[in-house]
Amino acid sequence: MPKRTYIKPHLSLEELTEKIRKSRDAITRQQLRVIKYVMSGMTQRKVAEKLNYSPAWVHTIIHRYNEHGPDVLRDHRKDNPGRPFKLSATIRAEMRELVSSPPKDGGLWTGPLLIDWVKERTGDDNIDPKRGWEWLRQLNCKDRLKRTRRRKKTA
Repeated sequence: MPKRTYIKPHLSLEELTEKIRKSRDAITRQQLRVIKYVMSGMTQRKVAEKLNYSPAWVHTIIHRYNEHGPDVLRDHRKDNPGRPFKLSATIRAEMRELVSSPPKDGGLWTGPLLIDWVKERTGDDNIDPKRGWEWLRQLNCKDRLKRTRRRKKTA
């Protein structure tokens, strides 16, 4: 017979059920259900099968609950702000002002043209060629050379 998992009594079973019912976040509800089922006497393996989690993840949820209480059970992906901008705020502001008027040689802004400006300004030669197009789209640059789309030949 498997060893019973210990759950710290941060909340009673009734309080846990009420917290699950009131929770608006699906991830939080699911993680609270893990604790509820284990408190009810289910094994970690059975809980994992029932909720389509791996046994290791069920163990991690239980460990977090025991260490920090019920408030730590939530979607932690929201805490990840993502990768910081490669360009500083001042360079982005300069870029926004730069693309508001046509380039020096006339014509329209292109991704490679904008990348050349950034390379000249920052000294960074390691810029992916598609970043220029992304920056132009993010800046809503109206004076940009749009990509040509291939048309399907009609018979």
